Amino acid sequence: MAQQKLPVEINSFGGGLITEINPLNFPPNASADEKNMRLNRDGSRNRRLGFDLENNAVTIDSSISFNPADTLGASQYKWKNAGGDVDKELIVLQVGGHMSIYDLDNAPVSGTVLYTEDFGSTAYAKDFSYAVVDSYLVAATGLGDIAIYDYSSGAVVKTTDRLLIRDLFGLEAVVDGDDLTLTSNMQTRPTTLEDEHLYNLRNQAWALPRLKSNTEVKDDPITHFFAQEATYPANSDNLLRALLADSSDSDNRTIERFFAENLIDSPTGSSYSPKGHFIIDAMNRGSSRLTQEGMLVARNIELDFSLTSLGSDVTPGGASVLEEYAGRVWYSGFSGEVTEGDSKSPRMSSFVMFSRLVKDKTDITQCYQEADPTSEIESDIVATDGGFIRINGAYGIKKLVNVANSLFVFALNGVWRISGEDQSGFTATAYRVDRISQEGCSSGDSVAFVEDSMFYWANSGIYRVGANEYGDWTSVNIAQPLIQTFYNEIPVEQKKQVAGAFDSYEQKIRWIYGGPLNVSGPSKELVFDTLLQAFSVNDVAVTSGTDHRIVGIFEGQPYKTTERTLDVTEDGTVVTASGVDVTVTSLVRADSTKELLYMVVTTLNGSIKYSIGAFTDNTFVDWGGITSTNYESYLVTGFLTAQESRRRKQVPYITTYLKKTEDGFSGDYVPDSQSSCMVSTRWDWTNSANSNKWSTPFEAYRHKRNYMPTSLADTFDDGNSMVVTKNKVRGRGRSVAMKFASSQGKDMYIYGWSEDLTINAED
Repeated sequence: MAQQKLPVEINSFGGGLITEINPLNFPPNASADEKNMRLNRDGSRNRRLGFDLENNAVTIDSSISFNPADTLGASQYKWKNAGGDVDKELIVLQVGGHMSIYDLDNAPVSGTVLYTEDFGSTAYAKDFSYAVVDSYLVAATGLGDIAIYDYSSGAVVKTTDRLLIRDLFGLEAVVDGDDLTLTSNMQTRPTTLEDEHLYNLRNQAWALPRLKSNTEVKDDPITHFFAQEATYPANSDNLLRALLADSSDSDNRTIERFFAENLIDSPTGSSYSPKGHFIIDAMNRGSSRLTQEGMLVARNIELDFSLTSLGSDVTPGGASVLEEYAGRVWYSGFSGEVTEGDSKSPRMSSFVMFSRLVKDKTDITQCYQEADPTSEIESDIVATDGGFIRINGAYGIKKLVNVANSLFVFALNGVWRISGEDQSGFTATAYRVDRISQEGCSSGDSVAFVEDSMFYWANSGIYRVGANEYGDWTSVNIAQPLIQTFYNEIPVEQKKQVAGAFDSYEQKIRWIYGGPLNVSGPSKELVFDTLLQAFSVNDVAVTSGTDHRIVGIFEGQPYKTTERTLDVTEDGTVVTASGVDVTVTSLVRADSTKELLYMVVTTLNGSIKYSIGAFTDNTFVDWGGITSTNYESYLVTGFLTAQESRRRKQVPYITTYLKKTEDGFSGDYVPDSQSSCMVSTRWDWTNSANSNKWSTPFEAYRHKRNYMPTSLADTFDDGNSMVVTKNKVRGRGRSVAMKFASSQGKDMYIYGWSEDLTINAED
């Protein structure tokens, strides 16, 4: 049988990186390995730009000492509609306990700081969370206070508030060895009044003085009850059942009076009396209970009993996650720990709190129903009230996301959806909670919102949460069919420290990761093209030691400012001075050049410093303003077998199709923006040069003729838009793969390649 020649042309690399494929059937449009290569919609691949701080970048000194034993917190957030100005967008950056706010209209962005704040060492490891409601920026710092920021005329003003809830928990009340709050003891009427039981009664309907039956005298209803039977009310004694109008009263037959004897003579109830009279601090419950009860007694001098002491009942810290949804601010990410609590103390790691419908600034932290649940006049919860939801089974809540008329809750052990009933909008009186996924979120900052879908990192993969064709919300691992092996090799600690953002112009999600700052190694970036459904990878080396590490990513403006120089004219004539045209230079907006910006820690020695950077260096070095570090860009194709894996093959020649990148000349007439493409082959599925099956790289980017300009102002115009070269290839084997690699400081733009694959007659 004679040799066969099989023409092969590869003109698309739109498949991106794939690690989950049979090596005998690798798709020709994908790469088996790659680094620092852009994935383009037309299927071409080119070298990414170099990474550097923005031009004239300003570095912020946080005055925070680096602690290698702890994880450094970091966050970024775009504050839209700041101060009610729809065109004003600010960026909020946080490193450790230091936060700064910049105006995105400035160039460089880091050039002018509008506001800075130090939250102290307790916030060192916190990742702050933000939301905008009614043009206010609300920040959850993991501390007890909620920070609220207002912007006006270039100034940022901060106020703080506490999260307030109605006390629907109460206290464990033990009398004579029995806890009166247990179902088995709720009908017990004690003969002694402990502080905890007194508080519970006040928090029920026993808070206000009442007119005694058959009198015009108000007194403490607990005193009145005790006078009838020498016992104190049980937790099932609902005072409201004994408020009655006295038709035989000569003074007022319509006003309700407290008939304690009616309550005593009737069988005790079989359910708890309504609770929630007191509005307390959600974090510092004990001290606020004492405060609220003290204020109650001070307002009502008829009350005979008052508290002396209560346990502190504290949830350490505060909210670390928040979001705006349904016109409210939602809070979560609380600690599950309790200090000096009891059996009634809430373990708040599964709690999601929501404010009242925000009509003004005062509503932002009011997470309770306005009507007193223990009132005989008005006690019902209404649609616009605040409150809290305990999501059964959830813990370690990392992120809240408002999508498609729903609030999605990302926790360490799964994803839940909060929505209104029957697909309607959320209200405090009608809502539902559904579990969407069993796969938990390893990093809240990894969650990226894309149209009506969300993508997040879990320990087991990268998941997309979205509605299917039937409208049901599902979760799918998008890494599993493409890069699961690659993803599995990322250390768990790095998966916990991921920051992601979606670029709506390029329709790409970019995730920054790389692990703790005290560990050497590059900053890494995983890029997912949502249109091509393909992955690519980048890395950026640190400059020295562990300095200059990318720690965050955020969306810049939908334009960037560039300098434009114009002639000054008068009546249509250019103005000159001493024979030279007079010009004016101004900053203008260049449309459709939106880019993602990156937060960079620049210094760890001494105090931590940080700034802003981006992939903008067209000389193809990283940190060009500091060290001009070379980085490797390459793409390795899968092994090609032509569906005939048994027989050996040769590739006598390969023709490469590369974009011409030169666009001008510099000193000594050296072409600007030069390219290079070093090509080599790998045979027989080998994975190491030790196999002696890897060829020596050769330069494939070669101009057919030298173009000689007449001046440095000339463009590099040789009449060609593409560099096409035919190159001899050495080696033989049952399969062949190609590697395309860059050279230092040069571009590389690959359209494709073609070859004649010669298949031998026999094995």
